[in-house]
Amino acid sequence: MRILHTSDWHLGKKLSSFSRIEEQRVVLDEIIDKVKELKIDLVVISGDVYDTFHPSNESMELLYESLYRISENGKRCVLAIAGNHDSAEGIDVPEKLAKNSAIFFLGDPTRVIHPFINPSGIEITKSDYGFVEIYLPSCGESVRVLLTPYVNESRLKVFLGPNSEDLKTAQLLEKRWSSIAKKYCDEEGVNILMGHLFMVPEGEKFTEPDDEKPIVHIGGLFPLSPEIIPDEIQFVALGHLHKPILYHNSKEIPIAYSGSILEYSFRESEQQKSLFFVEVFPSKKAEIKKINLSYGKKLVQHSAESFESAIEWLKNNQNCFVEITISTDKYLDSMKIDELQKVHSGIVSIIPLVTTIEGIKYEKVDLLKDIKTLFQEYYQSKFGVEVGEDVQGIFLELLGDSEE
Repeated sequence: MRILHTSDWHLGKKLSSFSRIEEQRVVLDEIIDKVKELKIDLVVISGDVYDTFHPSNESMELLYESLYRISENGKRCVLAIAGNHDSAEGIDVPEKLAKNSAIFFLGDPTRVIHPFINPSGIEITKSDYGFVEIYLPSCGESVRVLLTPYVNESRLKVFLGPNSEDLKTAQLLEKRWSSIAKKYCDEEGVNILMGHLFMVPEGEKFTEPDDEKPIVHIGGLFPLSPEIIPDEIQFVALGHLHKPILYHNSKEIPIAYSGSILEYSFRESEQQKSLFFVEVFPSKKAEIKKINLSYGKKLVQHSAESFESAIEWLKNNQNCFVEITISTDKYLDSMKIDELQKVHSGIVSIIPLVTTIEGIKYEKVDLLKDIKTLFQEYYQSKFGVEVGEDVQGIFLELLGDSEE
């Protein structure tokens, strides 16, 4: 069985005011090409398909179009779960129509994906809460999947069952996974686990993206130990962390974060974005290969020693998004900022570093922030307190932007 693992598409995500939708469209084309080239039987998407609970029409159209192309009108199976950026209900909505094309969604783990066979013979043969077994005619094998989309604590408690207050959530999740695996996961099929959660080996420090809604834990529990994965599982496909990571627990079960498909924050700059290609047979160890993605603009942080050197660097580095820090002996006026932006269309932040005035400590200031935010930050640094409503009101009146 050939499986492609991806996650964290974040369709509709912006970088400051810059839309990334066209980059996302191109990188999804690349993923579709990889799926065909590798003759994939099953594509798993481990959450955060969208960037917001209320995605734009453009984002939804891109998702559905891409998934239908991946499935080749129902000849290939696609399985997607919700992440912390997705609405569980929103992810579930298209499932009734999409299943004819062998595209199965699970946002709410308390919902069961019922037995079903599509025109190409891809069949849901068994199902339960947080579980599905799918027969894939392309390889003649069945895959059993333990499903753990991201959910809030109240919904997680419903999924984990009654009397859930008596045990820690991690223990309940371990018990639930173990029960499902023992009931359904024998050596006659391929057994995997999908989740959008934070699972960290002891002693490791995995870092979440800056602008993630910090889940750090699922449903109120601390980062999960990889040791709670049932012995029957052959591969764990996770989402949430944006850096590709592959490691094994003490039972040698491979655990993978495929990472995001684009660099979405400057902390992700220089990360090689990728997919994981998994070849696995019943009762055998999975063979895993990282497949690098080649599209998408790079995010670059650059420090320039002068305004002139900044201009020169920007002219020579066009195909990227830039956060640029400029050492200068005077403040950058609006004309200089306009000149920088005319030279390069992808400047996200301009941070002047004034170097000539002694005895005064200057903080880096992002001049591309809106004027209200800059005023609030200035007031805080000047007086050590947050700006009051009366002062804010006067400032807005002076701007001609009074809220009265």
